[in-house]
Amino acid sequence: MNKNFKELESEYKECKKKLDDEIKATFVNNICFDGHYPCYFEQPKRVLIIGKESRGFSDGGDYIKNMLEAFHKRTVYSSNDIDKRDFERRCLKFSYGLIKKERDFSKIPKASEICDTFGTENGISFAFLNISKISNNTEDSETDYIRVESYLTLTNEEENHFIRKQIEYEQPDIILTNYLSKNGRCDLKYISSNFYLKKKYDNLCDKYIAKICDRNVPVLELYHFSGHKGEENDISYFWDPIVEALSDENFF
Repeated sequence: MNKNFKELESEYKECKKKLDDEIKATFVNNICFDGHYPCYFEQPKRVLIIGKESRGFSDGGDYIKNMLEAFHKRTVYSSNDIDKRDFERRCLKFSYGLIKKERDFSKIPKASEICDTFGTENGISFAFLNISKISNNTEDSETDYIRVESYLTLTNEEENHFIRKQIEYEQPDIILTNYLSKNGRCDLKYISSNFYLKKKYDNLCDKYIAKICDRNVPVLELYHFSGHKGEENDISYFWDPIVEALSDENFF
């Protein structure tokens, strides 16, 4: 690790501790921090996936640790078939395709097979973060925007830029977002102060270019991975637009 990385890591951890201390009094047990899975920095391409909020972590805790265990057990929440879990399946398969430079979706293994070596030296890994670090524990499938916005206001995200520091620390080569800006509620300004829209792809994908640590990083704004349910929609609604958007970014 070079000095620049150590500085980013130190700044991120210091900001994380400050944030943790400040919000514990308000959201007592629901703080749920995220980050990267093991062996992330050893990947030939670093993939960062960004969501809005975690779900079902009533006691807060370590999102990455809990999800890593779930991946290895192939059991996420109440489902024991990870291949049927739209969100997790797409995170795993899309990351695999990008890291392995595999354009042909039919050649990407099943999510359950990727889980065998996920987060190890012999497998793939990716980073994951939510805009809000407060878990939504309701039965409602919709994002709790009031809670998300309360979190952003409470943490003074527009001035403290914790999310930006976290992204800088992760040093991604590609960012996939889950419907952050299409409804205007979770703006991409939280990702970077310097970004522009490069191209739209049939209302399925918006490609932005964000300046992160002096690097131009493609940010693909996609539909939420839990939307357009079913494996039959993985290609047309997600993978084809991803491949098309990255065709001029030397990803494949």
